[in-house]
Amino acid sequence: MRTTRTTNGGRARLVTRSFALRRQGFSLLELLAVVVLLGILAAVGATRLSPGYSGNLASGTDAFRILAALRQARAAAIATGDDHRVRMLSSGGAITGFQIEQIGGATTVVDGPYRFSSDIAVTQTGGDATFDFQGGASVAPIITFAGPDRTERITVVAATGWGLLEEL
Repeated sequence: MRTTRTTNGGRARLVTRSFALRRQGFSLLELLAVVVLLGILAAVGATRLSPGYSGNLASGTDAFRILAALRQARAAAIATGDDHRVRMLSSGGAITGFQIEQIGGATTVVDGPYRFSSDIAVTQTGGDATFDFQGGASVAPIITFAGPDRTERITVVAATGWGLLEEL
């Protein structure tokens, strides 16, 4: 404790000041919280900046889009009684997109066309997936999506019309 004398208008007065130790720096808990946050940011940043990340993400996204289109075409075939198919669109020998078509007296585009990402290669074994009024697949293809480091395959089951997605 330190005592000083001040003069205020000619009168002296004693002022006491405490020089207790001030805390400087961070507590261990604060330091750990910062380290954990930096670790999370580094992990997210590393996956975003890794080579092939966008292509692999595109491969998974396009595979899920086709799976949803297969289910939509199957449901539409059951609801309307007309055959529906998911037709793959190609350009220059490569599959570039798809659309859903109703096959009745005339072929009508129900939904699409949709384009695939340019980062992936799509191949199809068999014809376009075609569904009848009972939901079965009269044409049951195998569709493969190949990204830089990841490959997915959809197999359409003829008896049920369901598409099975698996990562290879």
